[in-house]
Amino acid sequence: MGCGSSNNSTVSRDQVTRIQEKSGGQISEKEIVQWHKIWKKITPNGKMTESQFAHFIVDNKIGTGKEIDARNMFKMMDKDKNGVMEFDEFVLILVLPKSAEEISTEQFATLCMTIYDENGDGFIEKAELLKFALAKAKAEGRTSQEHRDRVSDIVNKLVAYIDVNADGQISKEELMKAIDKDPSLKKVL
Repeated sequence: MGCGSSNNSTVSRDQVTRIQEKSGGQISEKEIVQWHKIWKKITPNGKMTESQFAHFIVDNKIGTGKEIDARNMFKMMDKDKNGVMEFDEFVLILVLPKSAEEISTEQFATLCMTIYDENGDGFIEKAELLKFALAKAKAEGRTSQEHRDRVSDIVNKLVAYIDVNADGQISKEELMKAIDKDPSLKKVL
């Protein structure tokens, strides 16, 4: 995954900066250093597999505490599909705010771009958003064709609402304007 983590015992200045940028400034340097200490204890080689991540989530009852949710979270963050999580992604996925209302529109939009923009082109495409929404529905046990159709319909409407220039992709600016217009989008996304 992503940017990589050194096997040093301390977190680098570059990592701190990168994580803070990706989180929209939501994560403090102190939190990053604390998470790095935990990271080094559970991943001496500096990389975590999907199975290790799922066990960590279940054992520590993080989020739903369910293995399927942990595996879906892992897959969502494994943008380069190499099957390992590195420190940056670990921190981002675990420290994302518990409540979207706690952060500014810009911070929320930055987090959405980090999560949904799989190909890293700076835009959220309908296919990227749909993939995540379908994975979430599957994790919640909503796997019937009717559920998949409903999720697809919701994603289509959501993209049509946010993508004001109708170019088939959502920019950070479009997302911020849509959230300012309708703050309830933070609950949907």
